[in-house]
Amino acid sequence: MTPPDRPASAESCHAGLSRLLEPKSIALIGASPDTAKLPGRPLAYLRRYGFSGAIYPVNPRYREIDGLTCHASVADLPEGIDLALILLGASGVCEALEQCGQRGIPFAISIAGGFAEAGDHVSQARLAEICDRYSIQLVGPNCLGLMNPRSGLTATFSSVLREAMPRPGSVVLLTQSGALGNAMLQSFLTHDIGVHAWVSTGNEVSIGVLDLLEHAIEDEAAGLVLLFVEALRDGARLLPLARRALARGKPVVMLRTGLSQMGRTASVSHTGKLAGAPAVWRDVIRQAGVIEAHSLDDLVDHAQLHECGALLLSHAATQAERVARVRAAGAIGVVSASGGQGVMIADSATAAGLSLPAFAESVQRELRAMLPPQMPVTNPVDTALFADGLALERCCRAVMADPSIGTLLLTVSSFANDYAAMIDWLCDLGRSARDQGRLLALTYLSSSDRMPVEMRHRLQQAGVLEMPTQQRIVAVLGCRRAWWARVLAAQETPEDLPRVKAAGLSREASREDRDRSLEVRPDSSLGDPRSPGGAQGDAAGFMQRASVPLVPERLCQTLDEAIAAAASLGFPLVLKVASPDIAHKTEAGGVALDITDEASLGRAWRGMVETVSARAPDARIQGYVLQPQMRGGGELIVGCSLDAELGRVLMVGAGGIWAELIEDVVFIGLPATRDEIREALSRLKVMAVLRGARGGPALDIEATLALIDRLGKQFVAETWVAEVDINPLLVRPRGQGVVALDSLVVARD
Repeated sequence: MTPPDRPASAESCHAGLSRLLEPKSIALIGASPDTAKLPGRPLAYLRRYGFSGAIYPVNPRYREIDGLTCHASVADLPEGIDLALILLGASGVCEALEQCGQRGIPFAISIAGGFAEAGDHVSQARLAEICDRYSIQLVGPNCLGLMNPRSGLTATFSSVLREAMPRPGSVVLLTQSGALGNAMLQSFLTHDIGVHAWVSTGNEVSIGVLDLLEHAIEDEAAGLVLLFVEALRDGARLLPLARRALARGKPVVMLRTGLSQMGRTASVSHTGKLAGAPAVWRDVIRQAGVIEAHSLDDLVDHAQLHECGALLLSHAATQAERVARVRAAGAIGVVSASGGQGVMIADSATAAGLSLPAFAESVQRELRAMLPPQMPVTNPVDTALFADGLALERCCRAVMADPSIGTLLLTVSSFANDYAAMIDWLCDLGRSARDQGRLLALTYLSSSDRMPVEMRHRLQQAGVLEMPTQQRIVAVLGCRRAWWARVLAAQETPEDLPRVKAAGLSREASREDRDRSLEVRPDSSLGDPRSPGGAQGDAAGFMQRASVPLVPERLCQTLDEAIAAAASLGFPLVLKVASPDIAHKTEAGGVALDITDEASLGRAWRGMVETVSARAPDARIQGYVLQPQMRGGGELIVGCSLDAELGRVLMVGAGGIWAELIEDVVFIGLPATRDEIREALSRLKVMAVLRGARGGPALDIEATLALIDRLGKQFVAETWVAEVDINPLLVRPRGQGVVALDSLVVARD
């Protein structure tokens, strides 16, 4: 998939996408009667899988195909057709798409490769122009098409459909890669996962994955959205869309590739240099509540968990019950035939944010009655080879009866267990757990030792989560439990749930504050970038409008001026070079600290002039700036930049000379809520300093949050700004506020 040749429209989701995914009629342009060839597959699939709408083959070489009248041209088609599948090579696509526009067909799919991904940007731009002129929505080109099992829609040549079509379900699969989408469909068949819709978007001339994501969020029949993404068009839409999905309790799982190939942007600021695409992506999707997948297996695992239908918040009527359900979802009871594997599970669970609580005394007594006296009855419980089929079932039922356990994780082995004898009681226990909003999960001592596929399908239908390794089960449960907690945070109200506080941050904003923090408006607190004092390109005005506290300073042209200014400012002082060509003053020798008297000021001035002249001989020097040296507090870097994909982002991290050395930073997509900023800050290592590590004073975290919030809003409001860099931002003791010791504002080209 390659990025499109034109920017996305400001309009995102079209109500008519339902007509694309559930058409009542489809035209197959270039259809063939030869099912061995690619243009012949879609018609054969539509007939085989019982497409409920009308089918219109188009090919001047045939009068009929498979009993259907074959039209000589698009112009011969009847009016009112919903979708055209263009089965022609690249050379014929533009003409066919134009004919579709003239016939009034609103949606089209082009499967042909050979456009921008092959270097032909001119032809792809022509497709975009045709779409604009006729208001056609195009899927592709260079894609595999789409599929909707409920209606038998197979507008695709996917080879998987030669075997079977996935059954109807509630999982939406959106893949920019056709081949990997095909592979995912194969996995769905293997694991009997139901599909609501699958779309391969290809080059995304018109319709992209975010348009389809927005549609899926609004679609009541869609329960889980899986995305495979290579590059996002108009990626700034991801954050608000993900927020909407979170508020609706609809999980979105995304596998993103190509991050290692995306270099850091050319930038003059610390912020821009630190804004490597992988770091920005990781933090923003976490902020958004998108579940990050790291492999195709991860996507399949989330789909399998979804199919089990267990641990759902819908089982709980009140907020308190939902909180209890989420807490239980992270509590695992382990029954294993290996003590060593039990320890491995405990390690994996801890890393995934899950817990193994002690069993209730009644459960321990029941386990003690079934196991030899030398076997401990703690969690995890090791049955070794001492439990026969009946005893193992009783052990599992005892653990599942423990009210503190949300998931029972059972490991089995064909050396110790008779799978055929176990399947009935496993399914019964799985259904019972699902009815209670809990989960039975099953894995193996060896990943190569699995139940036959027919048994695995029975287990899934009964709500049992079966996977080849305990690591995969624990990982998917950890991800989903964290997501459920985010859902609660998005849906909770102050009356029924105290807000969960990020460690070390003293106060959470109210719901009203959080909602208001999403608004961007040029009011009196932010300043108006159109006002006389806010002319575009006015860096100082930007900082003033964002209410950034700045340290007093004097610009001096001579040492005598500096000595006079020092008498007014008072020692100790900091001396800095002032130059539009020197962004990093320290590297050029343009910063001197701890100036305590006139003599040290003279030495610093003369040394700086000489050093800057040697290291930056071509720089324009506007003079030298004197500032009072501020003492006491911690240093942060705070900045804003433009990410090539995700748009405007804000960065916070350890500042001063450490900014680019330790890279203790987090990124926040904009606009952001105060809560999102607070949560991001809680992940910084430098927060220990702000909280008062090792007996140090607690610093003014609330003033820091307020400053970051204002800066982010102003950066969104003033689109002429490309980068903002405050380094360092001095965070003073609690109640004394913050002050920017150095700052940089870079205008867009």
